[in-house]
Amino acid sequence: LRLHDVVVGPVTDGGYYLLGMRGWHDILAGVEMSTGDVLSSLLAAARLRGLRPALLEPTYDVDELADLEQLRRDAAVRADLPATRAALGLLAPVGAGMAA
Repeated sequence: LRLHDVVVGPVTDGGYYLLGMRGWHDILAGVEMSTGDVLSSLLAAARLRGLRPALLEPTYDVDELADLEQLRRDAAVRADLPATRAALGLLAPVGAGMAA
């Protein structure tokens, strides 16, 4: 935020996982959430207000079962995710207890 007014962490489905702003800017007004256009709408709103946005490294969010399965695979092989691995260990296996 030293060089940009807005910092956004994009996710691969068109949304974002993080929004940081230097000061308050009403850039979410009119942005339709839970769509594949959230990120582009957010960036357009920021630029329309004369703000300079910066993007962080993209990642994925966990809002679908397939995303949770991907997170389990990633946490199993990445040494930098011990807390995530521990939290995932508290969850039931994917699909357990789900009605058919």
